[in-house]
Amino acid sequence: PGLIAAASLCCAAPDDRPGSRLVYDSAERAPFYLSWSPDGERVAFLAVQGELITLRTAPADGGEPLDGPAGDGILRIGAPLYFAWHGPRRLLLHVGSGDDAFTGVVDTDGRERDAGLAGTGDFRAAVERTDGEALAFVRGVPPAAALVVAEGDGDVLAELAVHGPAAMAFQPGGDLLAVVAADETLAEPFPFPFGPLRLVGLDGEVTTLVEDPVVGFYWSPDGSTIAALRVLDAPGSTEAARGDVVPAVAEPEPATEIHLTFVEVVGGRVRSDRVVRLGSGYFSMILPYFDQYAMSHQVWAPDGSAVVLPLAAGEATPVVTVLAVDGDDRPIGEGIHATWAP
Repeated sequence: PGLIAAASLCCAAPDDRPGSRLVYDSAERAPFYLSWSPDGERVAFLAVQGELITLRTAPADGGEPLDGPAGDGILRIGAPLYFAWHGPRRLLLHVGSGDDAFTGVVDTDGRERDAGLAGTGDFRAAVERTDGEALAFVRGVPPAAALVVAEGDGDVLAELAVHGPAAMAFQPGGDLLAVVAADETLAEPFPFPFGPLRLVGLDGEVTTLVEDPVVGFYWSPDGSTIAALRVLDAPGSTEAARGDVVPAVAEPEPATEIHLTFVEVVGGRVRSDRVVRLGSGYFSMILPYFDQYAMSHQVWAPDGSAVVLPLAAGEATPVVTVLAVDGDDRPIGEGIHATWAP
């Protein structure tokens, strides 16, 4: 468990050691995203640095930072910058864009492992399969942009054309890659992943699981179900769902609404569906980067029975709500974001 304040980062101590340990504090380079290493020995986090972003690590015991080329905890500087842990001492990075982009694995001392991948396209975090035997990223620019599933040495297993920003995630313990991206050329591409939800197999087979535009999705822990946030026309609206996508807390009433849909991966059966009004902070700060947050902040309950999301409550602070697959909702308390303990 960790806590980010406006300009500091603390690690909560175990129950038998009350209190917390300050591992990073800076008013000028405030942290805004964190992720624990698999062994719990260190926390990696992103912090602002002018117009750039720094990827830093800090030991969970509150000791002096030792990682990075200079031993100061700074592994990489750039923008945009996304990362995922690739074991307790390595990270899979996507830094920069276009010809200057870097996609590949680095050690916690900042050294690059092997050759970088050709991940130059418009995507957030590169992802890897649970066993580490396959990676996914995007290369090229529309109309020649393609999502690529490749082995660790770069040999391509599957490709899928994408026409705008893409977000992806591998099935827990499985071979499928779920992808959200535009499947056709748009006159004005969205600044965030938006399009049908498709599944890509390692054999190259592609199936569409949700045809409606999706702005976020989350795999269940067992990989059998996906919770998708679909964008549909609001009742009585004369505007298309591919128009302006705004949070359902806006005034006047928006032309679109967001549905939380639980859909089975095999067969595509919808287990339940309801309209949700997401908190505006979650909509603007978390949802555009849902794939990055999904790797570190667990949305699904460990038993696969529900997800947790902050729902709008008029002018009041959003209410963190447990939304069960069977359709039951259980409000927990005020909050702008929530995550389950593993």
